[in-house]
Formats: sequence, structure tokens, C-alpha cells
Amino acid sequence: MRRIKGIIVHHSAGPDAWTYEDIDRVHWARGFEGCGYHFIVEASGRIRMGRRLDLMGAHASRHNEGTIGVCFIGSFEGGLSVPDAQWAAGVSLVRDLCRQFEIGAADVLGHKETKATACPGFEPEAFRAALRALIGPEETS
Repeated sequence: MRRIKGIIVHHSAGPDAWTYEDIDRVHWARGFEGCGYHFIVEASGRIRMGRRLDLMGAHASRHNEGTIGVCFIGSFEGGLSVPDAQWAAGVSLVRDLCRQFEIGAADVLGHKETKATACPGFEPEAFRAALRALIGPEETS
């Protein structure tokens, strides 16, 4: 297993109806070896496994090594909010990954914190705040 030191959160910037299969198809077309994200959180809150965790992702250039890519289906730019079920599922997933890999909330980044992009559309600090509310202060360093 590769060493995991962080998680990067994304949005697909596509239609809310997209699924893992749509992301996988688009990434193959872009020349990736299939879905570049490790997890996809669909609008319904359904979580789909993408790329295996033991493989480096293709989701944040220059930041793929040692990170897990989690993508929320949809576009959340311009103040659009993540559906409640999707938000809850994504926060719960990332909480579990933080526990599994001993990652603090501070090491959960929005894609826009690694490069000039609007992704994930929502504010990464709001996501970290929701995460901290679930995992408790002793696990958030």
C-alpha cells in the first residue's frame, strides 16, 4: 500500500445526473488509465469506488502522490450548494478515510488549494468544519 498523507476534494463540474461511469468514460478519453478519483460521491449520496487506493490517482497534478481523490458529482460554483445526502455521505466517507490513514482535517484540501481552479466549487474550510464536527478535536490535528 502506498503512504497516504492527504485527501483532495473535487467536484465533477458536470451534470448532477453523472455517475461513476460518466467520469470513467471522460477520464479514459483524456488519456487517463480510467477514473482518476479514488471515490465518487453521486448526487443521491451513493459512494462509488474509483481507482484502487493502492494506485496513485490522476486528480490533482503535482499532488497525486500520497493523496486520495474524492469527487462530488455536480457543479457547485457560484454559490450552488451540495445536496444534503451527498454532503453527509462525502463528509462521512472522508471522516472514515481520515481515521483509516491517520490524517487530520488540516490535510483535507479542496482542489483549488493546490492550483488555480474553482474546484470543488464550495469552500474547503466549510468541508473541514463539517469534518471536524464528526471526528472530534483529538483527531483533527
